[in-house]
Amino acid sequence: MQNDVRSRTLHRAAELVGGPEALAKTICVPEPAVRMWLAGRPIPPEIFLRAVDIISEHDEAPQVATQQQRKEA
Repeated sequence: MQNDVRSRTLHRAAELVGGPEALAKTICVPEPAVRMWLAGRPIPPEIFLRAVDIISEHDEAPQVATQQQRKEA
């Protein structure tokens, strides 16, 4: 189950940044490594945490904008 969560997280991060190539650049690893992890190879904990960061930053961005809009109103 742990690998399933890691895999879904990495796939979501890749989707948010524009694909495997963009994810590789974003997390500073070779693209073939990202493609191996996306294909089911075990994902190192530090890579999983970077993917979580990407998702968290993406999810926080709209909230920050909404909070600023409320302050300006």
